[in-house]
Amino acid sequence: MTVLPSVEPTLALPPLVEPAGELTREEIARYSRHLIIRMSASRVRGG
Repeated sequence: MTVLPSVEPTLALPPLVEPAGELTREEIARYSRHLIIRMSASRVRGG
């Protein structure tokens, strides 16, 4: 096994976008449903 030397970042980049506010109830329902479907599909495939 090859051990790579640790590399410490020398430059911190700013965020690409401004942080968003909280998700609405509709957004939480929409996105959580996609995560549940994706997680369920990976279990079926064994991944």
